[in-house]
Amino acid sequence: MLEIGGYREFPVFVPRWDVTAEDVWGQGPGFDALPDAGQVNQQVKSKLMALHKANTPPMGKPASMKDRLDLRPGGENVVHDTGTTQSVKPLYEVSLNALAMMVEDIRETQKNIRDWFFYDIFLMASLADKNNVTATEILKRNEEQMILLGPVIERQQYEFLDPLIDRTFNLMWRAGKIPPPPAELDGARIDVDYVSLLAQAQKMVGTRAIEATVNFAGGLAQVKPDILDVIDADDMLRDYAEMQGVPPTGIVSREDVDKVRTARAEEQARMQQIAEQKAESETMRNMAKADMSKDNALSRTMGAA
Repeated sequence: MLEIGGYREFPVFVPRWDVTAEDVWGQGPGFDALPDAGQVNQQVKSKLMALHKANTPPMGKPASMKDRLDLRPGGENVVHDTGTTQSVKPLYEVSLNALAMMVEDIRETQKNIRDWFFYDIFLMASLADKNNVTATEILKRNEEQMILLGPVIERQQYEFLDPLIDRTFNLMWRAGKIPPPPAELDGARIDVDYVSLLAQAQKMVGTRAIEATVNFAGGLAQVKPDILDVIDADDMLRDYAEMQGVPPTGIVSREDVDKVRTARAEEQARMQQIAEQKAESETMRNMAKADMSKDNALSRTMGAA
């Protein structure tokens, strides 16, 4: 063996923003924004040229003033009095309205570029008018934002973050930088859970479905109470807490919940038994005090017995 080459994992990470059909090569917002970017560059160049011409326009002068006209600020020029008015004036003037139209056109093109890069979507909450917006509307906007960016976020996770974390973990494992796992994790699959603000906001989209289901089931239970048997409240609450980003320490484990419920059921059964024994004792005391010499329901019952 002269050399053993290659890699145990693919060492290059190439996340794609978007993929068209079955095309291998990805595309990003820059592909769509490129024409507008070229256009705004040309617009700015034309605006600067117009401003320069408006401040220092091309001048026309009589032939007699050739080589002796000073157009610098504060420049002094001697003009011979020939009885004929000789003046220096611009060949043409740049309209201020034209400059305003150019500035407006540049702003419109810049807005198109921001739209291509989802500028308004990323800053939807901060750009909204908070004086006339409700919390429900903000949640709805965030949901729409995550729906639009959902495929992009997921692709960044499984095309960039997942391979990066796997390779980093494997490199550290082979280098002996990670201690052996506990016996509970032997052979188990470890999945990475992303907790960034953007990933968490994407998870929160599912909370609206849970809330809508619970509200609908609560209304339906008014006419059909047994419909609540369909809902697994424990799992639904755990999923809801995870989507909301509640730390695991704030949720009791299933084993501890079972212990608490078992203890509660045993306590209720014990209290019920005590209540039944108390009621039975009370009944026996009442029977002992009853007058058996008279003709009543108790005396007839005992006689029949």
